[in-house]
Amino acid sequence: MWSLWIALLILVHLALAFLAVKVVKQYEQGVLFRLGKVIAVRKAGLTVIIPFVDVLNRVSLRIGTMPMVDKRAEPRAYVRRTGEDLPEIRDRTWTRTP
Repeated sequence: MWSLWIALLILVHLALAFLAVKVVKQYEQGVLFRLGKVIAVRKAGLTVIIPFVDVLNRVSLRIGTMPMVDKRAEPRAYVRRTGEDLPEIRDRTWTRTP
């Protein structure tokens, strides 16, 4: 009976040890939170945390690209027009004013 309890205790300790070790990759940094408060910033490598109390959020340091929209390519409807450029309506046809 004692051997069953000892085996169960060893299994629980191994599970907690497995949950306590985290790996931060070379291109990442880890932000360590303890009960919702920032405790430290962890560099690349092995990090030991307290299971169920600490949370390690990984932040990538790689450069990311995002698509950019050209600001000059506005639709014609949004271009400001002056009074001299506006077309004149004559008999439902659009003509330029001279």
